[in-house]
Amino acid sequence: MDLRDAFFDRLYELAIEDDNFYFLTADMWAFSLGKFKDNLGDRFINTGISEQNMISVAAGLAKSGKKVCVYTITPFVTERCFEQIKVDLCCMDLSVMIVGIGAGLTYSNDGPTHHSLNDIAIMRTLPNMTIYSPSSPRLNSFVAEEAYLYDGPSYIRLDKGNFPEIYQNACQLESGCLGPVGEGNILVLSTGTNIYDVRLAIESLHEQDINASYIDIFKIKPLNEKKIVGIMSKHKKIVVIEEHSLIGGLGSIVCELMAMNNVYRPLKRISLPDEFCKKYGDREWIKKQYGLDKDSIINTVLAWSKIL
Repeated sequence: MDLRDAFFDRLYELAIEDDNFYFLTADMWAFSLGKFKDNLGDRFINTGISEQNMISVAAGLAKSGKKVCVYTITPFVTERCFEQIKVDLCCMDLSVMIVGIGAGLTYSNDGPTHHSLNDIAIMRTLPNMTIYSPSSPRLNSFVAEEAYLYDGPSYIRLDKGNFPEIYQNACQLESGCLGPVGEGNILVLSTGTNIYDVRLAIESLHEQDINASYIDIFKIKPLNEKKIVGIMSKHKKIVVIEEHSLIGGLGSIVCELMAMNNVYRPLKRISLPDEFCKKYGDREWIKKQYGLDKDSIINTVLAWSKIL
């Protein structure tokens, strides 16, 4: 199922029953938004390519008692709108869902203007902001409902494309993270659709007698610190894999968490370097150039495990 459809289909089910719900888009579309446009009437608003204005309009609606969702490409709704989000939404703690499409290198061919490599870093500095980074269709559907019900500003780092469901109904989604999945001395922490490469890499590592487990962290802020620290403490080595800058993302969060809780473990971070990605190619090709594809993850963890 396409991850956008999983998210927006569930959001639509909630929105159609709520006369106070408004959906704003900065001239950005998705197949599953057709229902919103056809059935929400004047509660579906295309503000045009004016993202900063869209945030301020959302703030006004929320201040009037409305529940609002805004949607466009991730760097445009975070970096371009940072001041509006900080002042108009977070300072007043307003209930606005900020949905950014294009996590990481999703828009690979469009270059640095469309890459989303520092959004977690900048958004997590904002007080009152909740951050989600879901992977599977089921997680996207769950996050849509939780963010809708949340009384405050939230940011959802949405990916697109068809992905299989990897989690069953018994998962404790309320914990904000799933796992550990698997067993071993090495613990891998990741988020978003990187989980799919992580799963395949761990399966291959098991065949080479390197046992590892993983945690899917889909709620970045607030983090379930107690659960994650407890799991890390039971493993000998930690790996963090993310399609985000080395600075300020999940890897930085894990480093801070380990330092504050006296979790002394060898740590390997696999992420994007502190540079603009000016390579041109599809997403999988660029991920391979930066060591974020399945085979590169396997080789990196293998080499690292042998020297420790």
